[in-house]
Amino acid sequence: MTRQLHTTAATSPPFSRQVSRQRRRWTLAACGLLGVGYEVAIVRTISEVLESTVYTFAAVLAVYLLGTATGAALYSRIGRRSDDTSLLNALLVALSTSCLVGVVLMPFSVTLYRYCRESLGDTLGAVLTSEMVTTASVLFLPTFFMGALFSHLLQGLRTAEGGVGQGLGINTLAGALGPAAIGVGGVAIGGLKLALVTTSLANLILVPRVTRRTVA
Repeated sequence: MTRQLHTTAATSPPFSRQVSRQRRRWTLAACGLLGVGYEVAIVRTISEVLESTVYTFAAVLAVYLLGTATGAALYSRIGRRSDDTSLLNALLVALSTSCLVGVVLMPFSVTLYRYCRESLGDTLGAVLTSEMVTTASVLFLPTFFMGALFSHLLQGLRTAEGGVGQGLGINTLAGALGPAAIGVGGVAIGGLKLALVTTSLANLILVPRVTRRTVA
């Protein structure tokens, strides 16, 4: 019995009891839906600025993956021992804020892209670099917090009996619905700008504990 308790403690994060596992699953599902939906809406918007080639898609995907990986890596180094509820609050608020910042910066992407093209030239490498820099200006910060939030939620599902695979499956399945729900349905109902703003603010609904700091 003692050995079993030690095994569970060694494989479970110290904060796993503060936010229920069921709530983590629902949050993972919502984050998958909102995250991929936001990415699709951003791509539809920024494609009007970039070259809209297969290389453009590769550049956008590279920024998305780089931001997510960077957020996950930083969380792995400094975030795993933080208070569960407080950190979840902070990550959700930061994600919502960064998504809104991306929407605000979108009109300036035209100027940034033109500046990069004029400075770097017309070679394939220059075009790809210009597209990545422009995409990163609006998408890197949101994906950074997406990666940290995803890692935090999965970390809380890790137990001796498993749970990470289930959480990953829930997140992926909900993410598959994002393009249709937000990229098609949301845009058709209210347009790209309203879809982006609504998706950004929807992350705040997932905050587990509303405090004065959260409201501020």
